[in-house]
Amino acid sequence: MNIDSFIKTIGKESKPSLDIKIEIDFEIFEDKEKAFLHSLKNVAVEGVVVKKAKIEEKIKELSKDYKNIASIYPFSIRTLNSNDIKDPKELNNVDLSIVKGKFGVCENGAVWIEEEENIHRAIYSICKHLLILLDRDSLVSTMHEAYERIDPSLSYGIFISGPSKTADIEQSLVIGAHGAKFVTVFLIDE
Repeated sequence: MNIDSFIKTIGKESKPSLDIKIEIDFEIFEDKEKAFLHSLKNVAVEGVVVKKAKIEEKIKELSKDYKNIASIYPFSIRTLNSNDIKDPKELNNVDLSIVKGKFGVCENGAVWIEEEENIHRAIYSICKHLLILLDRDSLVSTMHEAYERIDPSLSYGIFISGPSKTADIEQSLVIGAHGAKFVTVFLIDE
């Protein structure tokens, strides 16, 4: 077997089967917003319900001490359109990144992000503070529901649940070593 046929064989065999359905009765939260906000608090995320008309004002309040604010969305407070740069290393000094979440998971406070139009994935982790905008009615109770919503043909998507945290063998907790040091979720209310 030559290398080309070997690689083709691996490619054919490694495609995941999506036909598996497991029926398990998980807790469904009646008050999804309350459960989600509670989970956000548990993972050190500030969750704030914001009226759509007040988003810009709330972003200005949040970013008053920040100099470099990146987003692909045209907020007046934005200082950098992250899609306008060539090299993601130019995002190194970003204080605040503003991104949109697709849906949030009540049981753990995770937010699914799949911004296909965002060129640089580094925007989610290289910033000091990550602000996720999420529609208030886009909450699901469990990760099982979340996985059912994910389009398997996407080239990229990520669950984010809280600021980056890591600990060494001596159990010294470091926040922000591998991602944002602070995360805020704005639940957008019409």
